Amino acid sequence: MKCDNKEVPSYLHWNNRSTYKVKDYYYFHKLYRLKAKGNPIVIPEKWINAISCKWSKLVKQKHILLQPDKKIGDAYDFVFIKEIKSYERKNVLEDDPEYTGVHILSCILMHTPLPCDYSHSEILIRHRVFRNEASIPFFDEVYTYESWASQTAMLKKMKSKFFKNLKSDFRIDMIKLISRGSSQNSRMTNIKALCNLITWNNVVTPS
Repeated sequence: MKCDNKEVPSYLHWNNRSTYKVKDYYYFHKLYRLKAKGNPIVIPEKWINAISCKWSKLVKQKHILLQPDKKIGDAYDFVFIKEIKSYERKNVLEDDPEYTGVHILSCILMHTPLPCDYSHSEILIRHRVFRNEASIPFFDEVYTYESWASQTAMLKKMKSKFFKNLKSDFRIDMIKLISRGSSQNSRMTNIKALCNLITWNNVVTPS
């Protein structure tokens, strides 16, 4: 886990330091996602889980575009933690022998450092299914990077139209949500945005 790249400042070296928990992501923190100018790097259709980002708590603004391993972008978009934690996508599945009910996708944040990027984090999908207005879901799983890659995650392996649409809706929601341009990353615009977010809630249901 050692970082040998001398261009990376020492504070970004992981060096097997402990990882942060979900509770450490405060609502006013931000997640940065790299993109190419004029040609944004969209979230791939086959990889909508474990969305790779940099966490504002652990990376300085001047180092957001630092890419020691492989250059994938020359600009970035960002989203406030409040927006990610408030997000929910609700779709209803009927007449399914196993998963009939209200399907809710939300986001869980995980600190997943890389050797030369201690700020690296992932946006994971939490998938819950409720039946008959129950308050407790009969299905509740947070999909990890590994479960998505191995296709053991239920949402990943299901091929029906409902699940394809659910995954597509989530992907589009994330692209729209992580869309604040770097030009908006200033103290004044951040304060204005946070004021608007105090009572903001983002629950998406099919139209």
